Amino acid sequence: MATTIQPSKRKTQSSTKTIQPLTRRKAWKALTAHFLKIQDVHLRDLFAADSKRGELDLVLVMTVNPGFGHQHFIHSTLRKITRVREISMSTRMIANWN
Repeated sequence: MATTIQPSKRKTQSSTKTIQPLTRRKAWKALTAHFLKIQDVHLRDLFAADSKRGELDLVLVMTVNPGFGHQHFIHSTLRKITRVREISMSTRMIANWN
């Protein structure tokens, strides 16, 4: 059952602006069309069709909790960092380990 959302009006300093609902926006329509196109395609077929799909550009392991000062190192991240390095070395990925 689809829900209809009415456009809202937001007052700004100079005027009232109508905000278009997400489902009426161009990007939403493009996303819906893309979904309809690929909804029956299995994930393995997507990867087989595009050899670069799934490649990594960056791996970030947070060794502290973001947003807090005077933090201590999270020791459980060492295992993750070690595993990422093992994978990068075994696949001959170029890594900056400085």
